[in-house]
Amino acid sequence: MDENPSVQKPAYTVTLNPDELAWFGLFNAVWSQIDFFTGMAIAGLLKTEFASATMFMDNMTTGPRINLMRRLIPRIEGDPHKILAKQFCTDMGGLIEKRNHLLHGMWGWTKPDGATEFVSACHYDKKNENPIFASEIPALYERAAKQTHVIVQVQAHIFKHPEMVSKPGAPAPSFFFGPGPPPGYRE
Repeated sequence: MDENPSVQKPAYTVTLNPDELAWFGLFNAVWSQIDFFTGMAIAGLLKTEFASATMFMDNMTTGPRINLMRRLIPRIEGDPHKILAKQFCTDMGGLIEKRNHLLHGMWGWTKPDGATEFVSACHYDKKNENPIFASEIPALYERAAKQTHVIVQVQAHIFKHPEMVSKPGAPAPSFFFGPGPPPGYRE
């Protein structure tokens, strides 16, 4: 991409290396699963079509969606899934703050105390927090990926589709949307 003169360059250098950018991209792709399946769960609990719920939630960021989900937990049938949904909402709290820091902060260079070299980190002034270092992104990705399994379990229970929950150790299924069956599909 750097060799292509037609690609617009940003005002400041992106300090993430290709591996860090890959982790950052994975984190964001996984976050879209959290938002999508949280929206699906909310639609099910509101007993409305997903398209209608999406219009209702269109301007909601993840935090307000999680707060809405928390208010709808009493509608979930069965205590184990209520407990799972409560834990999901609780665990998402700190993760949302980290995600906001990563996405709304500014990536640059910093030299941590005692370090001899500069490293890539994200500065965010909202709470005058310490930076998040690029080296922390894989762990944040792992936390987010874990939450996808939790919200899918809750959402699958709400819609009574336990087959949507991937089996431990099995390859993750792909999500298919579009006209007709997915490529290679056989009945």
